[in-house]
Amino acid sequence: MSSLKDKRSSKTEAAARLADAAPAPVALGYITAIEPDGVPLVEFAGNPAGQPVRALATARYTRFHAGASVALMFVDNDRSRPLAIGLIEPEAAPESNERLTSADREIVLQCGPPASC
Repeated sequence: MSSLKDKRSSKTEAAARLADAAPAPVALGYITAIEPDGVPLVEFAGNPAGQPVRALATARYTRFHAGASVALMFVDNDRSRPLAIGLIEPEAAPESNERLTSADREIVLQCGPPASC
């Protein structure tokens, strides 16, 4: 039977090992497709398979996510085992007060919420 002191010591040692561990790197990739079972296929720089691979995921993805940028980590630092940890939101275009008077194809007029139009 172990003593309370032994239990505290082992917890302290485990915490020290975690504190010494370097944070896992995050890689950026993109979702190429969603399998019928809902698993995302991802592509990323340094992919050892050379083709999109199935990824574990922290969220549910749908076919509408295909093509989206995704943040990836790797299970046990194994690049053949990606874990999709979240989508990367595209940067919003900066707002501009420039006046557009002509275009080659089309001009789309859009304003804020209906109450402000």
